[in-house]
Amino acid sequence: MFLFITCIQSSKLTSPWAAADKDAAMKAVTDGGFPPLDAFKMPQFGTKMLSLFVAKEQLLNSTETSFLDGPKRQVVNTIVSAANNCELCLSFHALGLQAAASKEDIAAMVAGGLPADAELKKVAIAAKYAIAHKGLLLEREKAHLESLGVSKEMYGEVLFFAGQIHANNMLMVYLINEGCDVEDMLKAVGPFAATLYA
Repeated sequence: MFLFITCIQSSKLTSPWAAADKDAAMKAVTDGGFPPLDAFKMPQFGTKMLSLFVAKEQLLNSTETSFLDGPKRQVVNTIVSAANNCELCLSFHALGLQAAASKEDIAAMVAGGLPADAELKKVAIAAKYAIAHKGLLLEREKAHLESLGVSKEMYGEVLFFAGQIHANNMLMVYLINEGCDVEDMLKAVGPFAATLYA
């Protein structure tokens, strides 16, 4: 009962921006290595939530795992964002892949396909499986991944990162629907670069 009452009392908050300086919050974003995207200025991203988001992303990006380095994580992010049709995340992570993948491979992933590069392709297939069945694998999918060199342990990492970006996709699609702009630098590499933004 105490926990329930505490939750009710703590939920009586004013605007998430009311008690803090918006400029200071955005400085934390840029100090954290992120561009000051319009999404971060939306009222749904209060200072506490923005701080949590930046801290979570910094932790994910800076923590070494056994199988997925930075470029492979970007592949997971790109594949999942394409499946969820999240223009903001898809464009952002496609931009982040430019130093690690060919233009053709990036274009293929942005369009919902697979890269030609063998190492990136096996990660992309694992990410597609992760998002298709919400983490579950059919027996033939397990066998296929094993034939590509994706172990259970590696798939666990892919699934973890797929879940993280899936949550981001949910938030960012919501923000776009609420009027968030997509920056020109992202439009140039995203799914509508050759059509709506050409």
